[in-house]
Amino acid sequence: MKKPQETKTLLNQALGLNAQERTLLLDKIDDNELKSQVETLLADKAQLQVFLNQNQSIQPPTDTQREPIGPGSLINRIRIIKLLGQGGMGSVYLGFDEKLERQVAVKSIRPEHLKNQATQQRFIREAQILSKINHPSICQLYDYLETPDGDFLVLEYIKGKPLYQSPLTDTQKLTAMADLAAALSVAHEHGIVHRDLKPDNIMITDEGQLKVLDFGIAQSLSQPKVATKETANKISGDLTQHGSLVGTIRYMSPEQAQGKNINTASDQYALGIIVQEVFSHQAAYQVMETEQLLADVQQGKRIEATGLPEPITNLIKDLTQLDPTQRPTAQDTVKQINTIINAPKFRQKKIIKYSIISTGLVLLLVLLWQWQQFGNQAARNESIKKYETQINALVQQAEQIFVLPIHPVDEEIKLIEQQGEALYIVILNDALLTETDKKRLMGIILLKGELYADAITLLTEGQAESQLLADAWTMLYIEKATEFSDQYGMDQTMTDNTLRENYLNPALKYIEQVHQDAGQVDPLFQAFVLSQTTSLDAGLQAVNQVLAAEHWNKKAVNLKALILSALMTQAMENGQWEQAKFFALKTAETYQISNQMARSFPPSYISLCYVSSGLMRDAIHRSGEQVVAFSEQAIGACENALKLQPNNKYPMQLLTNIYMMKAQWEMDYGTNPDDSLSKAKHWNQQGSSLDDLYRSSWTLASILAIEAKKLMLNGEASQNIINQALDLFNNMMKVETEFTPYVVGDMLFVLALQAHDMVRQNQDPSATFQRAQALFDQSMLTADIMVSEQRGLINNMTQVYRVELLEQFEKGQNILPLGQKLLAFLNPTENRLKNDPKLYINLANTHLLMAEYLRRQQQPIKNHLSLAADYISQALAINPNNNDTLLSQASLMTLQSYFGSQDYTQANQIFEQVMASNPNNPYNQHTWGESLLIQAQKNQTTDLKNNAMLLANEKINKALSVDENNQSFINSQNELLELAASIGVDLKIEQ
Repeated sequence: MKKPQETKTLLNQALGLNAQERTLLLDKIDDNELKSQVETLLADKAQLQVFLNQNQSIQPPTDTQREPIGPGSLINRIRIIKLLGQGGMGSVYLGFDEKLERQVAVKSIRPEHLKNQATQQRFIREAQILSKINHPSICQLYDYLETPDGDFLVLEYIKGKPLYQSPLTDTQKLTAMADLAAALSVAHEHGIVHRDLKPDNIMITDEGQLKVLDFGIAQSLSQPKVATKETANKISGDLTQHGSLVGTIRYMSPEQAQGKNINTASDQYALGIIVQEVFSHQAAYQVMETEQLLADVQQGKRIEATGLPEPITNLIKDLTQLDPTQRPTAQDTVKQINTIINAPKFRQKKIIKYSIISTGLVLLLVLLWQWQQFGNQAARNESIKKYETQINALVQQAEQIFVLPIHPVDEEIKLIEQQGEALYIVILNDALLTETDKKRLMGIILLKGELYADAITLLTEGQAESQLLADAWTMLYIEKATEFSDQYGMDQTMTDNTLRENYLNPALKYIEQVHQDAGQVDPLFQAFVLSQTTSLDAGLQAVNQVLAAEHWNKKAVNLKALILSALMTQAMENGQWEQAKFFALKTAETYQISNQMARSFPPSYISLCYVSSGLMRDAIHRSGEQVVAFSEQAIGACENALKLQPNNKYPMQLLTNIYMMKAQWEMDYGTNPDDSLSKAKHWNQQGSSLDDLYRSSWTLASILAIEAKKLMLNGEASQNIINQALDLFNNMMKVETEFTPYVVGDMLFVLALQAHDMVRQNQDPSATFQRAQALFDQSMLTADIMVSEQRGLINNMTQVYRVELLEQFEKGQNILPLGQKLLAFLNPTENRLKNDPKLYINLANTHLLMAEYLRRQQQPIKNHLSLAADYISQALAINPNNNDTLLSQASLMTLQSYFGSQDYTQANQIFEQVMASNPNNPYNQHTWGESLLIQAQKNQTTDLKNNAMLLANEKINKALSVDENNQSFINSQNELLELAASIGVDLKIEQ
């Protein structure tokens, strides 16, 4: 068995998770053998208990077991470039073959595993299998290296994306499945069964070539069977034996899940499951619990895919026959898929075959055509007019669906789409029409169906009028600009040359052509041109005139929202937050009006939910007002979107983020966040999909971080849940995406929590500080990093620095160098956090802590208090109700009174105000206790001094009653006791 400690650690994690979280955890295990062991134990309760009982005293592996291989290392002639991924048995690196001058993948086996005959045998077997089979769709083996540092497979380096992350057309999907079947055919011809065929082991290269990976647990049908139990114990458990369970459960054949002997038909079943999921975009098994999933797979109880073309459905049924002998071979599958791909070509050949006639007949037909030309032209024009009328009728039918009272629309829209597809086929087969006519009409259908890129191709080939092309190019630019701005910000969208050259300029060209042809331009086009060539404000005024004149114009709503979004983003990036909020409110108002007029139009509800969630975020961080109103508006809009489209994942993802924000806000204001956290988990699970595990893992990690923060506020252990969140982030960091800077920003937040928890328990957090700094530095070097990305990175790295500063303060170390570093880091004139209240509070708190340090050292406090006062005033001007700001203000007044009047009345009143809104927060209690301790150290009368000490004792005891092991609280209590003893006051310390 795989090292028991690894298995036990993963089991303990899995047992504490729900079904969705457990599935995500299992999917992240790179080592197939280890994953199989964990899945098997989870499925067998009795076996699980035996294993746990036998492994109570196992110690974790030491650091000496880790591999020393790093960038620049040389393995024979292979220079290591970087780590690509890690698993239980070893790691995979990107290397460069210095002799053959090519990039390679280097798969290692750890030295400790080489001592195990079973694991070494598995590694060698993978090399032997790959050496036998050669196919363009199978990862190629280059070499097997045996060195003192371990054994290495040198493999073809495949640059691309996993199958489910690769956007493919239906034709490309069929081609990929044919390539996959062809690769299996070659393996099967050599007697090789893959045994773990799944999307994670299938890559699509940047050139579009499919590649099958990881033959690590593949089985040769010619390998000898295990004769005895004694022999079996000497051979790896992943060699197929009756009763063993190896592979990924949801892609297993029933016979494999039952632990029976398997053959090539088992791979064919897995291929059928993959074909179903590729075309349906849904998991073949919806059950998440491992035990129930295993039972369903053993019985072949997959979910039947609906709505697929009949040939695809038949292919899936053939491949997933329960009787292995009834499944087609891989070679037969290739033929079946090619038949599906080539069906239109065969039909065309048949037409050509029966169209061949003699030259004389051709000439006769030409004369006949000339004679009938005028009559046919009239008939052709009439036919075109008829089709245009039918297309417009379908559009009007869809518009009527949208203006009906709110109701599910998917089936109705699907019916209209089917009618559009049927009309498409009728046009294609209309003998009266020329090829140019057909392409123009089909382009109009795609234009009305909002498939703008495909529409442009057909409209251009169909020599369509400028009005149609202007419409298509304009809407395509709006679509692309919206996608671009979501990723790179509106400023970059408005100036990006590629976006302008590829999409904007063609739109402007055709609009100008419409003006030349007709002498006037549609008002919506005019608004678009003004927004792009004059100013956003001019475009906004023009589009408002369009909406004022029409009952409901979907395109005008989209254009207005894009312009408002651009204005909002520009204001945010310039620190004009009130202006940004104004534009956000106007955007929300636009969608609300749209929803009143088109009550069943899903995009408007989704957009209203998105904008309202942004307003909610702004209210939490800036104004402190209308948080509940904006959250209710956002939740209501997303729930309405789901009434219209119950299976739409995006509103579910928005609801997850809304409830996460709500939970954090509730914690900050002393309200129980459990209900919001529960709903966030629910919607994350509902909104997760097979092809978006990256996003759901990211969200789950963020939810775990909020739970960890809640545990710390309650004085409970949180390291385990913090580690779970970091494990998810670590896995995500192995994948390079455009979202990496955002992921790092959230990961820094979790590292700040981890460091804070370690300081709280008097542990050394230095490694966490170093890791956070390295991540931050690397992310800030990202080319063309956006303002929104910088904002998250800077805010969360600031939290790391704050924890480090507090740790030095608690230990009595000189905090001035780090304090100055943090002040420089937050310098408002140099960073991108303009007019951000968080920035001002962090600056104020840094000055306050430096002033308190200097006070304790009996040194001049310089201008720290005056600077802190300036920053607090700026923060209060933005959000006068924020508890963190009020706490900083009270702490400032305490120090000001200490060096001045010694009248602490106003400071204590503000503390009381904060406590009234959040009485159970131990850190707020501790901050007030610290203030009272300062008051007691410099009070003119004995009564005032004693009262301050008694009240400080009460506040610090309340903090300790929640978190008795918090080192900061303990230090304050010890300091208070020393002061009391020095003046002969006996304080009661609660146990």
